[in-house]
Amino acid sequence: WDYTWLADVGEGKHTLTVEATDKAGNQTTQKLDFIIDTLLSEPTIVLDSTDDSGTKGDNLTNANKPTFILGNIDADARYVTVEVQYGGTKEVLTATKGATGIWSVTPTGTWADGDYTLTVR
Repeated sequence: WDYTWLADVGEGKHTLTVEATDKAGNQTTQKLDFIIDTLLSEPTIVLDSTDDSGTKGDNLTNANKPTFILGNIDADARYVTVEVQYGGTKEVLTATKGATGIWSVTPTGTWADGDYTLTVR
């Protein structure tokens, strides 16, 4: 058996109920709860306060291996990557989710002085 939805099923929680009846009139029912989640929140990224050596919030640091805190990450996110661009090169870092549920990323190697552009993916 198959079923084609008559219309698009929207975001959120849904219950699908299947009822079967045989020739003798015996019936059985099975329910399936499911969630449709196609939207992602827009993430944020900030320099960890322990590495923010300039004026708070100015995105300047003297740490050559700074940690960045990612915010507004959906609870059901399986992985988060951060793309780093510097001097014509691109590196992709994988963020980690800490025990408190906070996502962060730290470069694997040290960074040279300069301007870096970070994009959460």
